[in-house]
Amino acid sequence: MTGLAALLAQADAAAPAVERHLWLVRLLAWVRAEGPPVDEADPLRDQPWPVRRLRHLLAELARLLVAGRACVARAT
Repeated sequence: MTGLAALLAQADAAAPAVERHLWLVRLLAWVRAEGPPVDEADPLRDQPWPVRRLRHLLAELARLLVAGRACVARAT
């Protein structure tokens, strides 16, 4: 399965709607996928993998949004 970084790199707002929908299907498949067995020492062991991945996705999108705003601020 493709990682989040690769999926986000494939995002293309200018792509046709069908391609954007297929990308979204792949992204949601990544979110919903099961992960490796959880170690008992893992502090997040009670969180299902899809929840972990969704939190990671949201954090990465927030990071990209802040980085984008910083680029716009430097350009103006």
